[in-house]
Amino acid sequence: MKHLKADIQDFFKNRWFLFVLVLTAIGCYGFKLMQPVIGIDDTPYEYYFSEGLIVVVGRWVLFLLNQILNIGKFAPFLTDFAGVVLLTFAAVLWSIVWKRIFGDQIPKWGYLVFSCLFLSNPLICEVYTYFLHNGIGIGYTFSALAVLAFSEGLEEKGRTKLRDFGISAL
Repeated sequence: MKHLKADIQDFFKNRWFLFVLVLTAIGCYGFKLMQPVIGIDDTPYEYYFSEGLIVVVGRWVLFLLNQILNIGKFAPFLTDFAGVVLLTFAAVLWSIVWKRIFGDQIPKWGYLVFSCLFLSNPLICEVYTYFLHNGIGIGYTFSALAVLAFSEGLEEKGRTKLRDFGISAL
């Protein structure tokens, strides 16, 4: 994971990459963020977090997250916006995964096209009308981090190798 910060900075230093990626995120999710939609999970919102119903329906990670960050008190815009930011960051992380695999065989604009397609995937965009969907962004972010940690663990030796494999297992 020692090269990850440099790889992230490499993508974030490219202003065109960031501009087009943010423009894609706004184009895909801007309307959803600005227009509140009531989904089936929005009506028992208070029961989910106050009464503990969220654990009963199997969303125990959100229950634990609510105990730490108290996300049950925020407006839906904030959680929706956080989900879009996480998904955008996951697109950058998956571009880093592909860059480490293919190196310079793919030009920078190829990673930009991949990231924009990753963000605008209709299967992902469709579920953003549902309640607390940012698990998608969290899942893609952590799965990319796990792949990156595992690939670095293959190159390391000793305790660093065990640490990287441990991170990828989590």
